Amino acid sequence: MLFVYLRKSRHYLASSVFLLVLVGLIVYPIAVLFYGSIRSEPPRSLHFSLAGFTLEHYAKVFSPEFASIFLNTVITVLFSTALAVVCGVFLAWLVARTNVPFRGVFEVAAVVPIFISPLIMALSWALLASPRVGLLNIVLHNMHLPWRLNIYSHWGIAFVFGLCYAPYAYMFSIGPLKLMDPSLEESAIVCGASRLRATLNVTLPLIALAILSSAILVFVLTLGAFAVPQVLGNPARLTFITTYLYKLISYFPPRTNEASAISVVLLLITFTAVYFQTRLLSKRQFTTVTGKGLRPTPIDLGWSKYLFSLTGIIYVALAVVLPYFAIIQTALRKYYRVTSLSALFSPEVMGLDNFRFIFEYPGTLTALSNSFILGLSTAVGGGIFYFLLAYFIHRTRLAGRQPVNLLTMAPAAIPGLVIGLGYLCAWIVLPIGIYGTLWIMGLAYVARYSPQGVRGIAASLTQIHPELEESSECSGASYLQTLWNVLVPLTRPGLISAMVLVFIISFRELGISIFLYTGRTLVLAVAIFDLWDGGWWGAVCALALIQASIVLAVVVVGKRLLRADILA
Repeated sequence: MLFVYLRKSRHYLASSVFLLVLVGLIVYPIAVLFYGSIRSEPPRSLHFSLAGFTLEHYAKVFSPEFASIFLNTVITVLFSTALAVVCGVFLAWLVARTNVPFRGVFEVAAVVPIFISPLIMALSWALLASPRVGLLNIVLHNMHLPWRLNIYSHWGIAFVFGLCYAPYAYMFSIGPLKLMDPSLEESAIVCGASRLRATLNVTLPLIALAILSSAILVFVLTLGAFAVPQVLGNPARLTFITTYLYKLISYFPPRTNEASAISVVLLLITFTAVYFQTRLLSKRQFTTVTGKGLRPTPIDLGWSKYLFSLTGIIYVALAVVLPYFAIIQTALRKYYRVTSLSALFSPEVMGLDNFRFIFEYPGTLTALSNSFILGLSTAVGGGIFYFLLAYFIHRTRLAGRQPVNLLTMAPAAIPGLVIGLGYLCAWIVLPIGIYGTLWIMGLAYVARYSPQGVRGIAASLTQIHPELEESSECSGASYLQTLWNVLVPLTRPGLISAMVLVFIISFRELGISIFLYTGRTLVLAVAIFDLWDGGWWGAVCALALIQASIVLAVVVVGKRLLRADILA
């Protein structure tokens, strides 16, 4: 009896440890935000008092002033979501179901914007389509065309959002399109439907769930985004929920309680959207993969394949080629403003002055080292933590798995700006001395990216049959030996992929860092943002290139590690 009791206690202990850690990382900061939203004064300690409760901050949230901000945000986000889904699904259809030229290029280019920070994408399009000095407007002027582009508008922000988040719709759609039963389309064609009608009435309805799920995810991501509305909305005096939230904290005196109330409202909206997405995924009833062993053959588009390929090339140009061209060109130019194409490519204005400037800039080396330390520690430390979480959730039958899984996935519905504000309010009152250090930022990163890390590792973990572990234990291996010698090697590709992804998104994180950094903990994304705020466009682009180069190097190293692991 004592042995059984001790064994059960050990099992409950594991659940309790995971729950306690996740509550500290995720629930506690959000609870402090909610507590601050109903207090008349900012919480300065853990002392709880029944006095001073108020709903006046929520009254301000639902005031006519904030209603226009909310309307700005929702309209722009809806258009952004529609554009991202159309672009992503269209690219997935081109790659998976057609015979257009350059399908391999489209397949790679479709996911490249994930590795480009939204801040960099917004800055690059500000350089391209600024009304006065945008490179594309210079081209239009030199061609004596009457049209002018203005990226500083609702449409411009929606356009950039669409480019940033189209890869999510692509990734949701590409799998179902590649695996669907081709006989379904062929049956429609035999009944007299055209290829276009079969695609619209058969193919798209079959992946409707994937499309809707990706739309909800993109809606949540754009709703909580900060960099794009700040860079492109600020010059046009367009205020969005996230930019208004930033102003409440960054201006003096900070209105922390009102910002907490806005964060709670934003959380309710995003949690509602994610809840509906989860319900949709859990009730999936569309079966597109059967036991016939058939794979869809590419649709022959005839002469129109070149027209469709041209649309794909246009997307690649808008999402990858033009942004990088603008960043590289501006980084190598001595002067930010140009008036003609000849001046744009003149050797006299080209040089490395911007790179020399940023390395003489006081915070550059600090930002580079801090970003690398945070990215590496989040990837490695977080990767180990995510592996243990994935193992506990998917490979054990211990009590508490469902609450742990729920808490692990919760940050998917929490915008980075809200997590940053939550950690700012929550950890500053604790007498443990980690506020103002890299530790608090690392903890916030680990909490923020737990859904990506755990899902990435779980995808590999769930493919391993339990009989391999049972065979190891029957051969005399201990529990830890089985974990280290069997599961870890078999899940290494998924673990490496998750670590690389977490490093990349941590390395370019702005929403969390903007509230938690100090002079000693400056990171690269904040340094780029500060340089943009000061008008140093050349230095911004030079630093952005360094950031992009490091991200590219990490991707290459990750691919080589995966290739070496597979060949081994």
